[in-house]
Amino acid sequence: MQSYGPLAASEYAAAKREKREFDISTPCRALAQQMFGPAKANYNNLVESYSQAFVGGVAPERRDAVLTGIRRDIEASELGPDILIAKRIELEQGGLEAARYLQALLLGRVR
Repeated sequence: MQSYGPLAASEYAAAKREKREFDISTPCRALAQQMFGPAKANYNNLVESYSQAFVGGVAPERRDAVLTGIRRDIEASELGPDILIAKRIELEQGGLEAARYLQALLLGRVR
């Protein structure tokens, strides 16, 4: 909370100043950046390290295309609290489970 508090306060002040709603994804992205480095790099690392979580059941000749599509989706995505959840899963249950979470997130099975 010591790291998150100032980030949330900054977003709260910006939202108030700009007359908009507080966006929780803003301080979460900043916190993830502080704690783990670039979030999208973490997701891409999961894809590279645990590709089996993404291509299980996919015909071998389609696997490269599927992984390329996943990388493209990661680059196009707006990150928020999900990166913190993924990192927590990785720390507690391992990278393969974090990769499974990412796959579910990309497939819209996580809300």
